[in-house]
Amino acid sequence: MLDSPTRDRLIADDPGCSRIINQYLRGQDVSRWAAEWGGMWLVQLASSGDQLWPWTGASEIAAEAVFRHTFPSLHAFMKPRKVALRKPKDQGRFWWELRACACYAEFAKPKVVYQEIQFHPSCALDESGSLLNNKASMITTPSPWLLAVLNSPLMWWFNWRYLPHMKDEAL
Repeated sequence: MLDSPTRDRLIADDPGCSRIINQYLRGQDVSRWAAEWGGMWLVQLASSGDQLWPWTGASEIAAEAVFRHTFPSLHAFMKPRKVALRKPKDQGRFWWELRACACYAEFAKPKVVYQEIQFHPSCALDESGSLLNNKASMITTPSPWLLAVLNSPLMWWFNWRYLPHMKDEAL
């Protein structure tokens, strides 16, 4: 996760980074009708199992050299974090890649996003192609009709009655 000044610095040093650094929505950024982006960014380097990169198919040492050459500012930013980036068990082939996932292209589409834990209806339309954290989910449709139904008092009544209640009566 990056803030805007860090993103801007990485892109100023290497304009090629702009295509892999995307807006990032957290569950707390999603409110009723609109998602209020919190200025956070995420590096979306899909696994070389899902996407062809210049380093796809290379050994780890050779691949890192190609990654360093392809995205020099991003490599310099990520290299000191290498140990932490190796910790997740569900990662891509190399330490700088995300885990394999067939749904990365779905995030770029217009979608209805919603909070996983809600105290009131919190569904919004996202047309920016933002990535989401694990406290928000999406339905890949730009349907204002579906958004209206999900945010309606009738749907909230149904959810209140049939969904499990959590701490402080969150659904």
